[in-house]
Amino acid sequence: MIDQEFPPTIENVGKKKNLSWKSFNDFPLFVEQSSQFPKQGKLGNCYWIAPLVAVYAAKPQQIQSLFQSHDSNFTTVRFCIDGDWQLITVDHHFPFNEEKQKVAYSKLVDGALWAMILEKAWAKLYGSYQQISAGFNRTTFKVLTGAPTNKFRTRDPNFKEIIYEIGALRFPVGANSKKQQMDNIFATNHAYSILKIEDNQIIVRNPWGLKNRDQHTLTLDEFKQRFASIECCYHFDGYQYQSEKVTSDVMEPVYFEIEIKTPGNYFFTINQKNKRWFRNKPHLKYVISPSQIQMIYGDTIMNQQNHQSNKELWINWNFNRPCKIYIICQIDWQNIAINEFIFNTYGPEFSQKRVQDIIKRNEDINNLGQIQFVQRDSEKEQEEEEKLNQNQEVVFQQQENAQIISSLPQQRERKSCGQCSIY
Repeated sequence: MIDQEFPPTIENVGKKKNLSWKSFNDFPLFVEQSSQFPKQGKLGNCYWIAPLVAVYAAKPQQIQSLFQSHDSNFTTVRFCIDGDWQLITVDHHFPFNEEKQKVAYSKLVDGALWAMILEKAWAKLYGSYQQISAGFNRTTFKVLTGAPTNKFRTRDPNFKEIIYEIGALRFPVGANSKKQQMDNIFATNHAYSILKIEDNQIIVRNPWGLKNRDQHTLTLDEFKQRFASIECCYHFDGYQYQSEKVTSDVMEPVYFEIEIKTPGNYFFTINQKNKRWFRNKPHLKYVISPSQIQMIYGDTIMNQQNHQSNKELWINWNFNRPCKIYIICQIDWQNIAINEFIFNTYGPEFSQKRVQDIIKRNEDINNLGQIQFVQRDSEKEQEEEEKLNQNQEVVFQQQENAQIISSLPQQRERKSCGQCSIY
């Protein structure tokens, strides 16, 4: 059976006109004790595959929870899209290279479909596989978990403490390679998964999955030589998620009352629309608008973030006891037709409701808790950095059926992923 909303046509593949479609109805969704990770195909989406592997390695149960229904013809998954969890249904037809008799894009994982289905659902959302070339790691982390993501540069003086704390908490983590490498062992401007952080060893994986050359074990110093930054997804097992769509005027305050019922880490986020929605609508001149978010307890501002440009702006607080707080969101809209955002709360146990105003009181703030995670970079800063990394033109070439004639240390990976520039 065929999904009529996203049928197996050339238009839904994109520019790769030499591909056909093939049905995989008889393959399982998952297999027990799988030893493989998803592999990137001939599509520039390392930003998708690398975080997917990172989440699967750290939180396999989270990947399984994305699948809402499955039969021999259709599968329904849930994604957190711009801060709102949505259901997407796809059939089991996938782009196929008849000449090489291979799946063109994401591959079967030990004969199972799950990674191919997630990639197809992402392609359906934006209209074609070609439309999901290039992107941000943090977007994928948000889509798969709903949790916020933080970026840390390896040149930070306290990077050692940061990365080992992240390793101890076992969060999903991705890594962005530098634009220049000392040799051809690592690809440039490319997203990698971090599989393990422990005892001065960091295990990274290239999403290309190149026959025993996809994983590398590095010391911290070696890692800092190879990689410019990491992106950490603050996913906590068992956390609740609640969101609400809001339309507001320029700098109009929007108030939310949050009742914290169980102590723990809480995140409050303003989510603006992904620029990918507007790739084919240049007339709208869509930009991420400057935004501000505040947390109020009693009559005290406990936490505040302002950014000139950030699709996902969040604040965090580690509460020691139950309480009631208010969140104030404001956006300086720069768009003519787009003034919609989604606010969400992520934490152990809470209730969230929109209110017309806040009730200020003199509250005792002793033993309330403190900020644990601080959001680092604005999206504008990250985009400027990534543009510098994309100045070098590269060609996306898949090394398939290569004859191995040298010893393992002399084997070469591709220099760069080309289309998968992280942007």
